[in-house]
Amino acid sequence: MQGLIKRIRGDLFDIKEKWDNPFELEQHFSFTREDFEEMATGLRESVEEGVVEYKRGILLSVFSFLESLKYDSRGFDKMPRYTHAITFALYTALLQRLYGLAILKPRNPRSTEEGIKTPEQEDEEGMKQILQDIQTLVKQDPKYRIHPAVKNILMQVQIYKRELENMKNLLPNILPEKKASFYANFRNTFNTISHKIQEHYHALLTEVQRPEKEEFNPDNLSSYQLKETVPFFVKQILNISEIRSAFLFAQEERYKTREALIQLVLKREDFITLFAREMGMYSLHEKPSKEGLHLSSLFTTEIINYLERQIAFLG
Repeated sequence: MQGLIKRIRGDLFDIKEKWDNPFELEQHFSFTREDFEEMATGLRESVEEGVVEYKRGILLSVFSFLESLKYDSRGFDKMPRYTHAITFALYTALLQRLYGLAILKPRNPRSTEEGIKTPEQEDEEGMKQILQDIQTLVKQDPKYRIHPAVKNILMQVQIYKRELENMKNLLPNILPEKKASFYANFRNTFNTISHKIQEHYHALLTEVQRPEKEEFNPDNLSSYQLKETVPFFVKQILNISEIRSAFLFAQEERYKTREALIQLVLKREDFITLFAREMGMYSLHEKPSKEGLHLSSLFTTEIINYLERQIAFLG
């Protein structure tokens, strides 16, 4: 079915264009406060195997629904609900990929104890630490005062402060229905600035040969070499996106799509294997290994924290 193939490719292209930017992803999926709350609740209730249990539960319920279409075509009316759930599973895998690439940073355990902080507060804390480190470095060797990386960091910090002040001045005049997109646009700007600062800081540390990594902490997601997990999450994203696209296509076309949907049931075992492999992958990275349960739990906690921040911003 050429139309379905075109839809699958088109949806995946749109996702890949935005998958390196968490704020563009949120806008792409048009998530609401209620969506973030539903995802956070689902993850909290996945108490046995965490994020893997959450995604697997969604996909298995989807395959059960597809199985029912063999006997009752009236189930088409339920498709939007299942499409919504698939989108949640897809978004969860996309967030995991972002953590693997270190585009999203795990929260400091100390800041978690102090309560939920806004991204601006976390950005400012990170910048403050970097600036303090630079001041120490300049005291030790004044030549670094004119180092290009130091100049670029200071320039980006000033840009950040200016944009933050601009946001605060404009915010009181923004209509409630425009608040989410207004904030997302500024978060996109802040994210870009933060990445530039981190890049220049990393280049500086590399030159002065100072270690950037903290001592290994088994309860901190950032202690693990998650970049190695990225290809796995990419494969998972491709698979979940294909199912989601098929549902979206069927909702729009309806006519003669039932057979194509039923054929998707054949992918059930592939997904069961995929989630089993995810747990196995975690177990290889854990120190000590806990059959993947510990890393899955850490991912769950980080994603819930991230979702809670989005909920807080949307008011």
